[in-house]
Amino acid sequence: MKVAFYTDSFDPSRGGMERVTHILSNHLKKLGVELYGICVYDLPVNKNLYSQYVSVIQADGNGDNPCIDSIVEFIRQNKIDIFVNQVFVSFATLTMQRKIKDFTSAILINAKHITPLLLNSIDNFDRAMPLPQWLGKLFFRVYKRLVLKPKYINGERDSYIMADKTVLLAQSNIAEFLEYNHIADPNKLCVINNPIECDTSANYPCDTSEKKDVMLVVSRMSNTQKRIDRALLFWKYFAQKHPDWELKIVGDGKDLNMLKGIAHNLELERYSFEGASSNPYGYYREAKIFLMTSSFEGWGMTIVEAMTQGCVPIAMDSFSALHDIITNGENGEIVPENNYTAMCYAVEKIINNFDAYSTNTFNSTGRFSVDKIGNDWVNLFKTLLINKKL
Repeated sequence: MKVAFYTDSFDPSRGGMERVTHILSNHLKKLGVELYGICVYDLPVNKNLYSQYVSVIQADGNGDNPCIDSIVEFIRQNKIDIFVNQVFVSFATLTMQRKIKDFTSAILINAKHITPLLLNSIDNFDRAMPLPQWLGKLFFRVYKRLVLKPKYINGERDSYIMADKTVLLAQSNIAEFLEYNHIADPNKLCVINNPIECDTSANYPCDTSEKKDVMLVVSRMSNTQKRIDRALLFWKYFAQKHPDWELKIVGDGKDLNMLKGIAHNLELERYSFEGASSNPYGYYREAKIFLMTSSFEGWGMTIVEAMTQGCVPIAMDSFSALHDIITNGENGEIVPENNYTAMCYAVEKIINNFDAYSTNTFNSTGRFSVDKIGNDWVNLFKTLLINKKL
């Protein structure tokens, strides 16, 4: 079978969706799937990042018709059987989806890499506005209700009707997707979790005696979504009672300097901004506790990656898929958003029972292995191809 992935970038360091696409496509090639790639942004300098694809093009399916036409022509020339759209904003790619359905014979799959309740989690523009913060939030609330939400929902509905299958990340996303977008028929929905690919240099199971008193954040430095400021504020509480612990923050992004300023103003101690890392597994292996304080996520790839190294996660309860990953009190802790008292209590529980928590985190990650998830995708491809022939 010939499968084309449409994604923002072939560079897995850009974000979770790109990393998932990279892991999955490499594995599918090993399983004998013939792969083709289409990316929105420029091709990476390092050609090894997309060597799994027979052929690739750079083309923006959100853009003008000539660009979309080049995607359609790419599908037709290479006789693509299945087109997997990894870019989650449906209304932005409706023209591309419609032309794929009208002018090619490819099966269309839309893979959703974000929570269906995304708009509920955003209360401000993701860029600087020449307005006071309170006025910007008020303006965005009106804009979201009158413009963005109808556009988003209509796009999701039209996209769902056109697609042969819509893939969600978690079972809890099904009810959210149907209710939020006013869709009655769930037959085109299925759930496939994101895959992980463990660092093969690690020793399993993890030796907890090698762990250090390190709390870890691995994230893109985009504070509107990732809310690293919450982790810094929590560290202000925690570090005063635990002078032997250290906070490490791994990642880069547009808000890095702003976050460094917050840390400075809070007069924090024993913390470091480590910068970007193409392979954060060394940090996961060292740390005891992983923090996620995002305002929303689709899946939370870094949580599962940390768990493969026995690094126990604590996450704010801001997205439903979190409950598919963490069983509270067993392989991690889920705390209410912005509740730093609950977070402190959760940390103490983990510290006092670290060996048990760490072993449970490692043992619970096999269900997300790329071997299992890759087979789930292949089975979906085969089913859709069989149904097409009937």
